[in-house]
Amino acid sequence: MKKLCVMAMLILSAASVMGGWSQVAVGGSEHLRSICYLDDSTIFVAGSDGAILQYDGSSWTALPAVTDKNLNAIEMVTSTSGWAAGTEGVILRCEAGVWSVFPTEEDQRTYNDILAFAEDDVYMIGYNLLEGSILFHWDGTDLTEMHTFPDNMVALEGTGPDNIWVAGGNNAIAHYNGTSWDTSMATFPEDTKIFSLCLTEEGNPLITGVRLPSWDLDMLLEYQPDTGWIVVWQGYEKRVMTCAVNEKRGFALGSGGRILEYSIFGWQELSALGNRQFNDIVLPDMAHGWAVGDLGTLYAYEEAAINLELTDPQLSGGDMFDLQAEVINPGPPIDDVMEIIFLETYGMIFFWPTWSSDFAFEMMDLTADYRDQKMILSFEWPSGTGTGESAFWAALLDSQNTILGYDIEEFGWQD
Repeated sequence: MKKLCVMAMLILSAASVMGGWSQVAVGGSEHLRSICYLDDSTIFVAGSDGAILQYDGSSWTALPAVTDKNLNAIEMVTSTSGWAAGTEGVILRCEAGVWSVFPTEEDQRTYNDILAFAEDDVYMIGYNLLEGSILFHWDGTDLTEMHTFPDNMVALEGTGPDNIWVAGGNNAIAHYNGTSWDTSMATFPEDTKIFSLCLTEEGNPLITGVRLPSWDLDMLLEYQPDTGWIVVWQGYEKRVMTCAVNEKRGFALGSGGRILEYSIFGWQELSALGNRQFNDIVLPDMAHGWAVGDLGTLYAYEEAAINLELTDPQLSGGDMFDLQAEVINPGPPIDDVMEIIFLETYGMIFFWPTWSSDFAFEMMDLTADYRDQKMILSFEWPSGTGTGESAFWAALLDSQNTILGYDIEEFGWQD
């Protein structure tokens, strides 16, 4: 699109957003398999040998183990209510902050993932060789079978009970709309072993996998409704095991510390993040993230960001409209930062400085834990103007024109 080309001309020479990841020592050597984020002070991690870790905003605590079986998934509804599950049919339930083994007779089943929308609306996927994968549903009283898949489904994702995705096995992916299952998108360009699934800002499924039968090409594939599956990145040697996207920022991580970053430039591979395998990642916003992996590996992500919000993304000539911006710097102080707003429309670029009322750019410092929300633009759009689509861009640039943070708010024109 035209607006992408214009932005690239302005900042292509600047370094893309990198770094922001730091390792966190939590002790122990368990393989950490799953992470659940509720808020900045409520995070849970589950892993091998029944390990469950809890973060309270300042420190990590290993909870007393109630099983020695490996946990592949953890999903909390509140800080004191949730579920974990894993190998040999183990299901754990947390009630009032107390973990206990949920009684089942499924010792041949391995549970791979859990998805929860409420305390009485929980889903978990489990596989055994004879029955395939069964999606179970907890309604607050009973855990019942909801649907069966022939493949080993390893990933659940969704935004509500009428929008659930499940993927895994070889080329297996399905979508539930609250009434029926759709498997029509299981048409990959090549046979693919699927490792993980997440959803993009547009709600499209993004999967990580490897080409079959040779297992020689690691891939990220995104499903676009009008096009089908698009390979957005491919590489060799190290498996990509997990991914997460929030707005215009995302990460995919895998074995040998492999890390890929998604930005306005697309997907790019960065220098390895350690040398161990990553198994799960959460990215609650563009400024924060967490990732877990083998042998007690845990990393935190903190990076400056801007969140834009347009009160009405569909504009008409003569409309009054507001654009809000929230500037976030959760990490260390950053010196000499310039915030710029780009508006690309009519084939022109307009600049609005946000720290000064004068039409000039102003440098400032972002201290640690800086967070500020302000009105950037509020005015009436000229009558009878505007065609197609356009976008507001916000970018945090330092004195060397390095991009520290960015965001995009698209809008269109009403007839």
